[in-house]
Amino acid sequence: MANKIYGAFSLVGGLSNTLDSIDGNNLEHGDAAIVCSSTKLRMYTLDIFSGASENIPYVVAPDSNPGNKRWLLVSEPELLSEVNEDIIPDLDITRSLGSLTKQWKDVFVGPGSLYVNGQQVVSDDSGTIVVSADEDQNLQVKTSGTGDVELLPSGSGVIQLKGGITILAGKNLMSSDGNAISVTDAFSMNGETITGLATPTADSDAATKAYVVNLATNASNLSTGTIPSSVLPPIAITTTQTAVDETAHLTLTTEEGDVVVRTDESRSYIHNGGSTGTMSDFTELSTPVDAVLSVNGDTGTIVLNQDDIGDGSTYVRTVNDFTDILLSKLNGIQAEATDDLTASEILTLIKTVDGVDSGLDANVLNGYSLSNDAVVSTVVARNSSGDIYANAFIGSGAGLTGVAGFIAGTSMIFNQASAPIGWTKKTNWANNASLIIGNTYANGGSDNPETWTTAISVSNHTLTTAEMPSHIHNIRGGSGSISDYCGGSTADYGLQNQGPSSATNTASTGSGSGHSHGIIQDIYAPRYQTVISASKDE
Repeated sequence: MANKIYGAFSLVGGLSNTLDSIDGNNLEHGDAAIVCSSTKLRMYTLDIFSGASENIPYVVAPDSNPGNKRWLLVSEPELLSEVNEDIIPDLDITRSLGSLTKQWKDVFVGPGSLYVNGQQVVSDDSGTIVVSADEDQNLQVKTSGTGDVELLPSGSGVIQLKGGITILAGKNLMSSDGNAISVTDAFSMNGETITGLATPTADSDAATKAYVVNLATNASNLSTGTIPSSVLPPIAITTTQTAVDETAHLTLTTEEGDVVVRTDESRSYIHNGGSTGTMSDFTELSTPVDAVLSVNGDTGTIVLNQDDIGDGSTYVRTVNDFTDILLSKLNGIQAEATDDLTASEILTLIKTVDGVDSGLDANVLNGYSLSNDAVVSTVVARNSSGDIYANAFIGSGAGLTGVAGFIAGTSMIFNQASAPIGWTKKTNWANNASLIIGNTYANGGSDNPETWTTAISVSNHTLTTAEMPSHIHNIRGGSGSISDYCGGSTADYGLQNQGPSSATNTASTGSGSGHSHGIIQDIYAPRYQTVISASKDE
């Protein structure tokens, strides 16, 4: 049988994956075992004749069926985790450390260096990691596709450029967001002086200081564009605008010297330079007093009289007109009216007028006549009995007082404990039932509805034999015959051939027919009041 090679992770313990857990009955002479622990890699061979005492790690005996079978240590090479010498490949530039599919997770390097093709590429120089190249050899950090080369000091450090910077032809220095590049310190460009600039021809061309100063101080050099205000003499420009009212006035865009004509006032205002946003920012322009050109066709110095004004409804009347015309009208109202009556005296005289056909009828108010009946174009007044008649009243009437909605003595049913305001509770109807009737009003009864009870009794009845259920009676004889006790012969009781001490039954009787009882019921007559149910007409 071919020998087997076993694997284990520890030597002893009798547990799974230990060398001594392998059953001795399954082992053959010459079998091999490899035990890989966390610190050692050991090679064993099985000797079925050994019988040596167990001596860990040199001799290991199986826990089950060991016999003379023993695992004997053959070799104990050092693991890579405990290499105590240089690791040198057997051939130059031939062996690899890992592969594309079997890669090392981490590589830890001490203060030494990393060499690539004989060149020290990465080294530790007093705490500074140096990436270097051979003399006269370029060092390139390269990406492809859309990958960026980023220098990112994540702490408070900065990116230091300790040599000159050369930008490849055709490449630009720009901001990632397309805005201007922010520079904290000033650039020193040839002593902060740009020389050799030609006369600019395009908007994007740079210009010398002399060129700019010449343009700024000599307006004659400008053929187009805007003249700087520094070379202009003081100029005042006034704009005239109109506004229909103050709100429109204050919403206009104005500055000092502008004029606003107000059409609602026929006045003009000039902006005085204020900035309050109110009318105090404007000053009204004074206008000369205009002379009257003519009056009723007359010019020059004019002295008016009644003839110059004329008579009519559109002209002013004189005192003489009042005396001659108005006084006669007042006399028509009251004979003792005089031309010097005051307004209060005139009002007093008017209040006393009560004449028909005088044009001022005291019985008519604003075209409405007084009446005892509420008809069209009338003002309702109380009649001689103090009554007012109307077809309808508008409103809820909640604020009315002294108005009786029902005639005194009207009876109504209310579903509440006490009578409402203006009503008196009727105690003679207490403990009465209500009966809805047709047209007849009545009342009656004598009993209290609150003590209603039902009184029903059943009359006595004696059952007949036919109404009794079918049944028998038991009879037990004594030491003598039945005739000794009851008289008569035995046959009279249906007890023939019965022994002296035997028991027997009488013949059955009754049929179980039904029976009835008479019912006596008390007549109950509750007291009641009749009421009617009605709805109000519209």
